[in-house]
Amino acid sequence: MQVAQISDIHIDYYATRLGAMKLENGINIYHKERIELFASMVKTVIASHCEVLVISGDLFNKSKPTPQEYADVMSILDSVSAASILVLIIPGNHDEITSRGCALQPFIGRRPLIRVALVPTIIPCQGLNFLLVPWGVPFSEVQQLRKQIQYNNCILVYHTGVMNGTLNWGETADEAATCTLKELESLDCDAVMLGHYHGQGPLDKANKIWYAGSPECFNFGEEGQTKGFLIWNFEQGHLSGVERRHLLNTVIYQTITPDQVQTGYSFPGYLRIKGDVSEVERARIIKTMKTVECAGYKLELMSSSKAQRIVQVSGRTNKEILGNYFSSKKIAATQIYFDVDDEIEKELSNEL
Repeated sequence: MQVAQISDIHIDYYATRLGAMKLENGINIYHKERIELFASMVKTVIASHCEVLVISGDLFNKSKPTPQEYADVMSILDSVSAASILVLIIPGNHDEITSRGCALQPFIGRRPLIRVALVPTIIPCQGLNFLLVPWGVPFSEVQQLRKQIQYNNCILVYHTGVMNGTLNWGETADEAATCTLKELESLDCDAVMLGHYHGQGPLDKANKIWYAGSPECFNFGEEGQTKGFLIWNFEQGHLSGVERRHLLNTVIYQTITPDQVQTGYSFPGYLRIKGDVSEVERARIIKTMKTVECAGYKLELMSSSKAQRIVQVSGRTNKEILGNYFSSKKIAATQIYFDVDDEIEKELSNEL
C-alpha cells in the first residue's frame, strides 16, 4: 500500500514575490504557478497508484481563500477522488479553525473519499489506522487518542513543531513545538507524518517520523532545504520505506556575496546580495545588477563605514515598493506615507 503525503502548500502564498505582483490579463501568474505545482504533484500521486493522499496542514495560506482559489483546489481534489484515492486533510496554523470558521469547511461532505478532520479523528483504511490531529491540539490529547488504537499500525498525521529532532532548518521550534522527539517516539506509531516545518526529512534514526516539507522554497530563509513530497510504502500494515519525490522547475532562492556580482551574471531564480561594502562598492553593485539576468533580486548591504543597513528590492525605490503594496491590498496610497518616506530618504542621505 502506498500513501502520498503533501504538506504546507500555502496555495495563496505567492500573491507577490519580493513585494511585486505579476499579472497577465488580470490573472496573478504566481497563483497560477502554485496551482500548477499542486496539480503536478497530484498527477504523480495518481500515476504512482497511491491508495491514500494525506495533506498534513496549510493547504491554504489564510482562513478565507478567494472563490477562485477554492475552485482551483476543488478541481484538483476532485481528480484525486475520481481516481478512487482517499484524501485525508487536516488544518494547519495558516488555514486553522478560527471564530470565522475554517478554510477547509467547503470540502466537508463534498465527496465520500475526501475527509477533512477539524478535530482529532481516527480513520481506518486497509489495515491502517490514521490518527488525524489538526494544529493546536495539545500533545496530552494525542497521547490519550493513541491509547484508543490497540494495534501498532497507527499512522499519526500531525501539524505541529517538534523539539530535539536530528535536523535543524533554522525554525523557531520553541514557539511551535508541542512535544519533543522522545515524546513523539513514545507513542509507538508505525509512522508519523508531520506538517508545519518547511524542510523535508526524518527526525528519528528509525526513519519513521518525517516532515514532508513544503513543495518548494518560499523565501531566502529556506535556501538549501530539500523540497517536494513523500510517498510512504506499507507492507502487511507496517512501514517498509519512504520515498522522496522532488519537483522540477520550482522557484530557487540563493544568497551571494557582493564580490560575486559581475556584469552578465545569470541565475534562474531570485538572488539576494548580502554583505558589508563601501559606498563605492554599493554604487557598483546597484549599477551592475541592472545587467544581471534573474527572476528578481534583493540587496542587503551593510555600509563598512556607517552602521547603516541598506535594503533595496529589485532596483525599486521605497516609494515604489509602498505603492505596489497598497495596490496589492487595494488601499488608496495616501500622500502622507510618501511624505514620510521622503523624509526618511532625506535623513539617510544626510547621514551618508
